[in-house]
Amino acid sequence: MFNSNQDASLPPLSEGGQTEESEVPTINSWEELRAYIQQTHDMTFDKDDPVTVAYSLHKVFLADYDRMLKRHNQAITSIIGTAIKGLTSEALAENLKHQARLADRTHVLFERQYKRAKLLSALNVGAAFVCALVVVYLFSN
Repeated sequence: MFNSNQDASLPPLSEGGQTEESEVPTINSWEELRAYIQQTHDMTFDKDDPVTVAYSLHKVFLADYDRMLKRHNQAITSIIGTAIKGLTSEALAENLKHQARLADRTHVLFERQYKRAKLLSALNVGAAFVCALVVVYLFSN
């Protein structure tokens, strides 16, 4: 039952007779499973061994899990697609209108501030002129 032959196509064994997790090959057939177990555990088994039943059950469960993941992926993609479509039509148009109103309001406020700044600048120039006249008058007497 034990055999020390190793298949050269499988990953090398690390200490302890196990392959590292990143080196575990994808096994798609019974023959690949048999060769992998032979290399990893240094033993062989026949097709009627319980390991083959466990392998078959595992493949069925993985196929079912893969179908479930694909269904979930389709559902999530559909939900996200619907959300994006909603954003690109009504919500984005409303957002753009709101941004335009804010821009108009900001422009009006800026114009008011600019007019106030011009008025204050004119008053400051006038005050400086009056101060200069007062200084001239005081020193001329």
